[in-house]
Amino acid sequence: MALVFVRRNGSISNEQCRDLIELDVVGASKLLGKLRDLGFLIQHPHGTMTFYTPTGQLGVAPVCTTHQRVEVSLDEEETLSVDSEAILPDIAESIRMLGKRSSPQEVMRVIVQICSVRPSSAGEIAQLVGRSKKWVSASYLKPMIHDGQLEYVIPGEPNHPEQKYKVGRSEQEI
Repeated sequence: MALVFVRRNGSISNEQCRDLIELDVVGASKLLGKLRDLGFLIQHPHGTMTFYTPTGQLGVAPVCTTHQRVEVSLDEEETLSVDSEAILPDIAESIRMLGKRSSPQEVMRVIVQICSVRPSSAGEIAQLVGRSKKWVSASYLKPMIHDGQLEYVIPGEPNHPEQKYKVGRSEQEI
């Protein structure tokens, strides 16, 4: 997932990697270092502001997730994967079209598409839309829950570690 994020956003920092994959500082450093050593990333050392950019050989790259090793194809014809579960081609295209400066409405539309296929965690959604888990939760998920666009899979326990989001009743009727 780190390589998908780098390809979509142009760079990744240790902090972004930690938010994306839910690793600690050392784990994120090891993952980014391994991707650098494998030739997928270029390190730009700036002390605590160190970041990594793609090398240009990101055709198909092995990516480590917290569950298992998966291959994520980055070609236009291929689908993205999260924990080995395929994303539908139309949703993958919507995800690819999101940029760093996409409007909140565009991002929310894609989140509804993602959650309409299956319930997804905040971390999974954040990985797919290329933003940090904290930002996605505060800026998109909480307002969407409040507006009825999304619902908790485990109602009454918004901070449950296994919490996921599904399309709300108001969105299902549309």
